[in-house]
Amino acid sequence: MTTYFISRHPGARDWAAAEGLQVDAQIDHLDPSTIRSGDVVIGTLPINLISEVCARGGRYLHLSLDLTANLRGHELSAEDMRQCNARLEEYRALPVPKPTTDHSTEKHLFIVVATGQRVANLPPILEYGNRGDAVLWIESPEAIKGQWNIGVNQVLTKEGFDIVQPSLQAKDINNPVEMRWIAENFLLSDGKYYRDWKPVIVANGGLKLTPIGLLEAWGVFQPIVLYGNDRPTMLRVFPKGLIDSPQDQLYQRHHLDLPDILLASLHGLYEPKPAKQLWPNHPQLPPVSGYGTDPDFTNKIHQEHYEYGQQARKSQNVAIPSTDLGILLEDAVEQRLLNWLNKSTSAQKVIQSVWRNVSICQKATPDREMAEWDIVLVLKNGILLYIECKAFEGSASQKELDARSVNLRQASSNLALMIVCTPIYTKFQNEKWFKGLHQLKNRVESVMGRLSFLPFTLPDQPETYTVKVGRRKESGTCPSFEDALIQILQPYISSQGE
Repeated sequence: MTTYFISRHPGARDWAAAEGLQVDAQIDHLDPSTIRSGDVVIGTLPINLISEVCARGGRYLHLSLDLTANLRGHELSAEDMRQCNARLEEYRALPVPKPTTDHSTEKHLFIVVATGQRVANLPPILEYGNRGDAVLWIESPEAIKGQWNIGVNQVLTKEGFDIVQPSLQAKDINNPVEMRWIAENFLLSDGKYYRDWKPVIVANGGLKLTPIGLLEAWGVFQPIVLYGNDRPTMLRVFPKGLIDSPQDQLYQRHHLDLPDILLASLHGLYEPKPAKQLWPNHPQLPPVSGYGTDPDFTNKIHQEHYEYGQQARKSQNVAIPSTDLGILLEDAVEQRLLNWLNKSTSAQKVIQSVWRNVSICQKATPDREMAEWDIVLVLKNGILLYIECKAFEGSASQKELDARSVNLRQASSNLALMIVCTPIYTKFQNEKWFKGLHQLKNRVESVMGRLSFLPFTLPDQPETYTVKVGRRKESGTCPSFEDALIQILQPYISSQGE
């Protein structure tokens, strides 16, 4: 990874040096063809070059200034720049794709079936649509009773989409005849206004037979059909209904992120405890404490906490360890995760963002914290991967883990995945504290349908181990943290992203 500072102005270079910016190359002009995935470009580039940097997998940090009118066009010193609040701000720029027809002003009418997985319809619409497009909902009695679209419509309205009122109501969304009838009735009445709009059928909502009636009703218009896959993370596009083969593409345009995913399910971030976005907007890593990298220090910390736990069972007058093992583990997981992500171009193409210390609430009760999540990966198809860090066996009852998993799905979708991350340091398999972590690993792996297990490991540790549990010995295998992370994420990564 190379960091470039692009500027021909001495004052800017002096400012960068004074601010302690670590760069690999200072150049006057950028040749974007030299940018590789993971490179960082700092400067004041025109939008087309910013777009090319981003398209090549680079990150762009803009040198922003609050210039007064009298300073425009003048050479600035480092001090002048500081007076103008010089700062680095990250931007991503992508060119808007050309329309699929010759009509550059063509508008889209999205025909969408409401689903209890509220967020499921959003990535296809936001990826393919534009401000000013319209969304026509088809709702079942269950959808109307559950008010499935309230939060989703708030997200769409915020993004500039028009919601067609009233929605179409179907008694049986799995009856193609009824679906065709209500769609054709719309086209002959209120839908006349949208006759010249390009119909786009989003196939994520409803049941197996639901799209048949919609395709029959809008077939003469050669509707675009969209389907957002969960695994792998990609959008399947039928550009002319069922006439041509589908085109599978990665999500590149939409900016759907954690706040709007929560909003779709009428949840939100709990404001008294602000969440921290780790990636891509905050690349700085936590300071290295030695935990998870220095074997002796790591063993010492676990030994201290193990002895404290043993003594606390016998007496209340026991000194609490000076270190917070839970925070040390979260810091170490954050650092290893971001180091891996910054090197994995395939993962970058399916991950929208990474967050830490995410406290959530229901929109109806914003003053009441509902849950707290250690680390959250937001995928571009709207699926959340929540990493819960557990530093010792006693901190994770099955009841608590199940409750956290339920809260995760209620606040996002049933496709969300909870991942329990626990230290499995095979180098210390003979230490007394190791057995409890091994047992936690076994417990999580026994319910892999509901939870997934992610071991946190020391660098270059043995992959196998043996631990004594009661009178018997149990053997185990443990891939590295990075290899286990790849195994969890691999189903979400399209072959197009590799």
